[in-house]
Amino acid sequence: MLMPEPYYSEHDTYVKNYIDTGVKKIIGRIRVVNALRRNGEIFDIDLSVSESFLPTGRVFNAIIRDITAKVRAERALEEKNRELEKWNTYERSYGEIMTLFGSSYDEKEILNGTLSRLAEIHPFPVSAIYLYDEWSGKLKCTASHGAPSSLKKEIAQDEGLVGQAVMEKKRHLIDKGINKEIKLDIETGIVTLTPAGIAICPIVYQHKVAGVLVIGSTECLTELDGVFFDRLTDQLGVALNGLRQYSNLKLLSEQLKIKGDEIAAKNKQLEQSNKL
Repeated sequence: MLMPEPYYSEHDTYVKNYIDTGVKKIIGRIRVVNALRRNGEIFDIDLSVSESFLPTGRVFNAIIRDITAKVRAERALEEKNRELEKWNTYERSYGEIMTLFGSSYDEKEILNGTLSRLAEIHPFPVSAIYLYDEWSGKLKCTASHGAPSSLKKEIAQDEGLVGQAVMEKKRHLIDKGINKEIKLDIETGIVTLTPAGIAICPIVYQHKVAGVLVIGSTECLTELDGVFFDRLTDQLGVALNGLRQYSNLKLLSEQLKIKGDEIAAKNKQLEQSNKL
């Protein structure tokens, strides 16, 4: 077993400094350091150094303990805790967005409010929602948050990565470096930043694509983020369908009222004619 750099090259300096100054920095303590196996693998150890004085001179004794399994378990626990904390945050934002869905019948207000909440609570400063327009057969940008002026206002269903996600009806999580065509840069007012990750999530209701949610993140996206996006877009599909039904019923109600007013006016005219 060997010491990896920089400990290997500086070991003699450490020993000399202690002998010259008498200041103990390692001796008598247990420290977590890196060690190097013969095969070149670096791993974690507990290192305890003690000092002995023999007739032949000063001797330093080192006791090491391989803590690879312990460190791996601790890191796994930390990761689980981070994921749990992240999911709790997602639950909170999901609840707020659901409340928003139930508080208004205005489509743009709901969609813009959804994107605003995602930006306020999560590292998603840039986002956009495109809805499918049956007349043109294209996806049109209906809501956006923090989007640059270069953001496309409409996208064909088979165009680029967005079109691919729509055609497959499957979300795509994209790494930094391959998102040039999406133009979802983050404008800070001082410099323009490229997102660390982009999510393209189709909004589907009853097997039909209603639109797509595009999100730019300042952090790399994980499968946990994807699960939240799936849940959110599922609910967006339901909400958009409900809004369309409400809009159609409202339009029908207005048309019926107009027809009713016309019939009432004609009946009144007939009554007046009969009197004559």
